[in-house]
Amino acid sequence: MLFRSVEGALAQVGLGNMMGALAFGDVATTPLVRALKEDIPTRRSAAALALGAMDATEPVIEALSTGASDVAPDVRASALESLGALSAGEKYIVTGLDDAHLAVARSAAEILAHHPSFNVSILKGAFKTRGARGRSLLAEALSMGPLLDVHVPLLRDAILND
Repeated sequence: MLFRSVEGALAQVGLGNMMGALAFGDVATTPLVRALKEDIPTRRSAAALALGAMDATEPVIEALSTGASDVAPDVRASALESLGALSAGEKYIVTGLDDAHLAVARSAAEILAHHPSFNVSILKGAFKTRGARGRSLLAEALSMGPLLDVHVPLLRDAILND
């Protein structure tokens, strides 16, 4: 049965159905991690998103952390999204606030603002260490986020100290 599962996961990844590989459970980790190293950015991005639906194991987090510095912006954004979904890789997400590609930086800001696992101390650190655009994007995302009551004092301090 395990052989069929590995074979099935490999087949799904080979067909480009990264999410379909998830049906085969943990055995899909290796094929998805390999797909994150392929030449085609859309396949790498899809693999990163699929890895975000798996358990936060060391190989998954390591692969997504590497994906957070991929040359393709879509792959970076997908890797950050998946790290956020797994409540992991906070340093990569915070660093993403200063990404040269606006969509990636905005994605990082929204992840930090909308995932309750990224607490106020992480957000304060982001305001202290990131560039002006990253701080602005984070403030914008926090002002529209679901935890506005928690973020208001943080936003006030950020505005007064910027």
